[in-house]
Amino acid sequence: ALVRDAIANLDIRTFFGNVDFTLDHLGMHDNFVLQLVNGQQIPVAPLAVKSKNPIYPVPSWQERTFILPPYFSSGVLIHLAVLSIIVSALICVIFVSSLVW
Repeated sequence: ALVRDAIANLDIRTFFGNVDFTLDHLGMHDNFVLQLVNGQQIPVAPLAVKSKNPIYPVPSWQERTFILPPYFSSGVLIHLAVLSIIVSALICVIFVSSLVW
């Protein structure tokens, strides 16, 4: 019950945008979609931040050239992967706890 109450009161700003857990068990706000094109992150959704149309269909792996943006290092990528795992685990805990309570 303590964990559920703590998560229910959570309202934080993360890499993924604002996250709060509401009656529907997950509220994420201010999200947008980026597409990596020639090493540049291009916002493609929503319309309010869109600068170009997404490239679709995406080129095959053989046709792609992959250039990491200069501010991305392997350390940053590891931190983002760990953060994704933590957020996924929290979502699972919320979902399971909603089934139990």
